[in-house]
Amino acid sequence: PPKHCSAKNRDAMSASISMSVPNKPMESVTSESGIRGFTSCTAPGEVFSTEEEMKEHYRSELHRCNLRRKVAGVAPITRSAFEAREAREASRTQGGSGKLTTDERRKQRDLRRQQKAERQAKNPLSKAAHFEATRDLTPDEYVDHKMLRAPDFDEGTDIFSSHQSTDLHANLAYMAKTYAFYVPHFEYVSDLSGLIGYLQEKVFVGNVALRTGKQFHSAEAVQAHMRAKGQCSFELEGSEEEYSAFYDMEALAAGSPLWEIDGEEEDEAEVAEEEDEAEEAEEGAEAAEEGDPAGDAAAFDSLFARAVELGVLSEAQVDLLTDLVARGESCEVQLMRRYRPRVLEEEERRAEARRSTAAELTADGSESTASTTRRVRYNPLPSSAEAASLMLANREVGHRELA
Repeated sequence: PPKHCSAKNRDAMSASISMSVPNKPMESVTSESGIRGFTSCTAPGEVFSTEEEMKEHYRSELHRCNLRRKVAGVAPITRSAFEAREAREASRTQGGSGKLTTDERRKQRDLRRQQKAERQAKNPLSKAAHFEATRDLTPDEYVDHKMLRAPDFDEGTDIFSSHQSTDLHANLAYMAKTYAFYVPHFEYVSDLSGLIGYLQEKVFVGNVALRTGKQFHSAEAVQAHMRAKGQCSFELEGSEEEYSAFYDMEALAAGSPLWEIDGEEEDEAEVAEEEDEAEEAEEGAEAAEEGDPAGDAAAFDSLFARAVELGVLSEAQVDLLTDLVARGESCEVQLMRRYRPRVLEEEERRAEARRSTAAELTADGSESTASTTRRVRYNPLPSSAEAASLMLANREVGHRELA
C-alpha cells in the first residue's frame, strides 16, 4: 500500500489484496521430518517429492479433469476416485455403450470419410470418379473423354434440365416460362439455332456454367448449379467475341448508343513478321522430320509458341505437352505432326480474313497500307445526349413473344 495511507487503510487494503490472489496451482511444503515436497490443487491429498513428478502430473488426465471441475465450481476428486471412474467407463465402452475417447472418435471419423470416398469412387457420376478418370489425360484426350460421355441433345433439349420439347421454339418458350431464360438482343440474332446449339455444347459437353464460366464434372452438376444460383441465362456484354458468330454485331452497334465499333489496325510490317515466323516454324518442322535433333527442339518451341500466339493452344496446355515429352510418354516430332496442321489452318484463316478486309477497303476506294479488324464492344456509359435518346418502350427484349 502507498506510504501516505493510514495504518487502518493500509491493513484493509492488504487484506483485500490477499483475498483477491487466486489459489496457487503448486505450493512448496516441508514435512515434520524436514523433507521438502510439492502439492497441487488438482491432486488433493498427494505430495510430490520432486518438480519432475509435479510436471508429470500436469500432463496427466487427472490434472485436466480437476481443472475442468474447478472451472465448473466443483470440488476436485482424488486419484483413486478418478482411476475408478476411468475403469467403469472403459468397461462400458467394451460392452458397447458409453462415451468414446477422443482418439476413438477421430478414428471413426476418418473411417467414415474413407468409406464415403470409396462409395463416391464407385459411382461413375461422382466428382471423385471423374477426377480419377481424367487426372492423367492430355488436353485433347480430356476433350475426347468429355465428348464421349456427353448426353445426346438436339434443338428441343432444355439447357437447364432433362426436359425435351418438340422443336427449337417450343424449347425457348419452355425455358422462358420455367427459368425466365431469354436471348439478349434477340432482334440482332443472325443464327438462333447455332446460338442455342453452342450454349448446349457448353453445358452438355464442357459442363461450363453460362454466366460464371465455372466448370463442373457433369452436365447434371452444372445444371443444378445454374438453377440453384438463379443464373439460367447468358450475357452478351463482355462476351462479344464469343457470341459474335451468332449476332449481327455491327447492326447492334448502329442501333444502340451502348455499343460501339472498335477498329484495330495491323500494319503490313506486323503481317510480314507473322509470315516470317510461320515460315521459320515450317522450316524447323521439316528439319525435325529429317531427324535433326537441334532442329527438332527449335521447331518444337517455335511451333507451340506460334500456337499460343494464334490461340490454338493455351500456355497451360503447352506445359502439359512439354511434361509428356519430359516423361517420355510422347516425342516432339509426334506432337508437331499432330498440332502443325491446326496451326497452319489458323494462319491460313487469318490470312484469308486479312485479304478479304483489304479487298473491301480497295472496293471502297480507300488507299491504306494497313488492314483493319473491326470489333463491336459494349460501352455501358454513353453520353447524356445519347442516353436521353434511348427508346426502349417499343423495342422487343428477349424472346417474349414465345411465352
